[in-house]
Amino acid sequence: MIDFSKVLFFVDGKTEIESLKRKIQKEFSTTPKFNKVDCNGKDVSPRGYANKISPLLVVAFGGACVYYICILDLEKRKISKDAFATQIKNAIRKKLAGTALVRSENFLKNLLICVADRMFENWVIADVEGIKKRKNLINQSMKQLNYEGKHGVSILKQNMKVRYSKIEHCSLLFKAIRFNQAKKHSCSFRDFIKILDL
Repeated sequence: MIDFSKVLFFVDGKTEIESLKRKIQKEFSTTPKFNKVDCNGKDVSPRGYANKISPLLVVAFGGACVYYICILDLEKRKISKDAFATQIKNAIRKKLAGTALVRSENFLKNLLICVADRMFENWVIADVEGIKKRKNLINQSMKQLNYEGKHGVSILKQNMKVRYSKIEHCSLLFKAIRFNQAKKHSCSFRDFIKILDL
């Protein structure tokens, strides 16, 4: 398992921070560090992400963290999650060309890009039986299907007993998922688990 004290996550926003923080605290009794990229949407290019993430990497480099994990959404892009991850990593490498980071032996190896297909909420609905334990939130008639690549927020809204609030509900639901089940129903979540060496 990865040493979470040496991990710095780069995520789209507050929803991902709260969700990952609560889940990691529950499962591993530790709290990693987070940087909010504040850059999401289907029109953001790999270069756009690199422009936001690279300065944050420069500030963080040389500190306690040695693993830099970027979790981003594929949205409706017409390329695969793996191709998009590669494009982002290449854009960051290009942006940081000539810096101490790129010259560092382990930096590029420890810069890990994980792309949720289609959005973070798809990881939440990758374990329907897990989230159904939140009986006050999720309709008990919800079925586990292959939701990878579908509009995760819309699917959650259709299956909520209350009006869905990203920040309030996503972290509660993500905390309820079981890693071993979610990875069966989401290839992109399986990538995330692999990165964490779980």
